[in-house]
Amino acid sequence: LHYPLRRQRQMCIRDRLGTVSQNGRGGKSASLSVNGKPLRLTLRSCTTPFEVSSYDRVSDRKSLDLRADDETAAFLTRLDTELKKYAGKVGCAESGYTSLLKQQKEGFAPLFRQKITITPAGKSPCKFFEAGTKKRLTDEEVAELPWRDLEMNVICKVTSLWVNAGRWGASSTPEAIMVKRCDQCPFDDADMETWD
Repeated sequence: LHYPLRRQRQMCIRDRLGTVSQNGRGGKSASLSVNGKPLRLTLRSCTTPFEVSSYDRVSDRKSLDLRADDETAAFLTRLDTELKKYAGKVGCAESGYTSLLKQQKEGFAPLFRQKITITPAGKSPCKFFEAGTKKRLTDEEVAELPWRDLEMNVICKVTSLWVNAGRWGASSTPEAIMVKRCDQCPFDDADMETWD
């Protein structure tokens, strides 16, 4: 399996699935590797259309779906084809597979599903950095990030499959995110006057 954004050599993920075991959330999971290493992806200039989901009483897990460009979408489609070969190993039907690529309504870019853990205080196993200065953000700064107003460079990893009630799929987790605030008003006053 080849990921063009990383320009890696051809890779095969067959027979790289670990033992399927029970996890603490009531489902099952299995480790996944490529040539004995985690599958890492580098995505540039990503945006997300959503705020992180509201905090619940059980978990800090948040959704941080990223807009997928054509290249990323093509890679994830090929990844799906490879992963579906594991249906028998995880004890599920191929039809129960959930793709990392989430299709949207016509006219909207598909999304790359991500999972990120952030506590209300901003603590996260993912490292956040400020573009330009490359300064690592404090927990307090992370807690205040305006997600829909950011452009992000993301290093993420796909290292496991999850199984729950007949549904299954891969988990993608960001490791490091470089954030930059998007320009929310890219025109000057003269441009605004033409709209009157």
